[in-house]
Amino acid sequence: MRGGDQDLRAHLIATAAAVIARRGTAGLSVREIAKEAKVADGVLYNYFDGKDDLIAHGLRAHVHAVLRAGAPAPVPGSATVEANLVTLFTQAVTLLGRVMPAFAGTIGQPAVLQRFRDLISQHAGPHMLGLMGTGDAGLPQLFAAYLRAEQDLGRVAADADLEAVTTLLIGAAHDLVLPQVFLGTPGAHGPVRELPDGHAERIVRALFHGLHTAEG
Repeated sequence: MRGGDQDLRAHLIATAAAVIARRGTAGLSVREIAKEAKVADGVLYNYFDGKDDLIAHGLRAHVHAVLRAGAPAPVPGSATVEANLVTLFTQAVTLLGRVMPAFAGTIGQPAVLQRFRDLISQHAGPHMLGLMGTGDAGLPQLFAAYLRAEQDLGRVAADADLEAVTTLLIGAAHDLVLPQVFLGTPGAHGPVRELPDGHAERIVRALFHGLHTAEG
């Protein structure tokens, strides 16, 4: 390759990410990645500390690709806060639905997950584990940044618990995605289906209006 070792290493990571995006990580072998990359099996061991290391790099590249392809977050001050949170929640479900299937096969592979965590921490700090969190800014950071900006604009109460709101929204997104991924509906490796009609609006409305009564 024109750029030598670094280009070949990047090619191997990109290939692993493409294979993971297509079929997940369950049963993924060095031979399968090497065949896709059109290199000999042993070449991979010149650039990575074994299969787990390569798969972890591939997972990280896959997550970044999904995040880069995601829609931009709403602009603070635009539309309404409620409508923007519906958009953010919908985006969170979409991102998780594209990323989480790749991790389904890592159950029982703690070495892969630990190496993935190490890579995330090395490159962008522990907050990246928040997509779950992942990405240059994980979902918790994305939600919190938006809410803080709206708070600064006076469109969110000054005493609002932004961390709690973020946790509830992201937890609700995981609640939709994880059963579909780990229980096999609609499929272990395909994107999660679209949100049920009105679901995002109901979640956000519940946050806005809570459980208080007219008298309370």
